[in-house]
Amino acid sequence: MKQLIKISVFFLMAGTLFASCKKSPIDLQQKAIYGPLAHAGDDQIIILPGNSIILKGSGTDADGKIERYHWTNIGGPSSFTIVNPNMAETEINNLVHGVYLFELEVTDNNKQSGKDRIFVFVLESLTDPINVECNGCWDY
Repeated sequence: MKQLIKISVFFLMAGTLFASCKKSPIDLQQKAIYGPLAHAGDDQIIILPGNSIILKGSGTDADGKIERYHWTNIGGPSSFTIVNPNMAETEINNLVHGVYLFELEVTDNNKQSGKDRIFVFVLESLTDPINVECNGCWDY
């Protein structure tokens, strides 16, 4: 009889210990949160007198959705206008001779962000060397 009580107590304690170590349903359902990927598009070259381009960016998020796009200038001449800086696709106007570096930042519904950059070369002619003055755009 004492043996039966000892075995019962052992299984009761083992069962309690096992139950306390089990993962809760919330733990089992949690998943890793991945940041979004930004794609600023391909580098572009334009020849003056043309002085505007369209930037076609995009963003993807494996575990949610993109909630915000934002274009900024990282380097190059100070003459330009970003028409809609908070849109995936935007127009850049008033470009002058030089090399510009623009950055697209995308933010997802988890408030994580991803960035990508694009170069824009503005040449004076077809024979203009591609190494036009960059004004610090290589310093990133």
